[in-house]
Amino acid sequence: MANIVLYDYHDIRAPACPVDYFAGYAGYLHFDGYQVYERTQATLVGCWAHVPGKFIDA
Repeated sequence: MANIVLYDYHDIRAPACPVDYFAGYAGYLHFDGYQVYERTQATLVGCWAHVPGKFIDA
């Protein structure tokens, strides 16, 4: 299976954009923590770039 990187741009950050785009997708999705991705069927894989802030918060 080939790996791909996909960048899909929208002028607005509306929840409907990712929900509609990922409708029916059930694979892995590397995401930035934007909660709307939790409305998809994808298996979410968090972005490690955001982890240090969580340790500081804790």
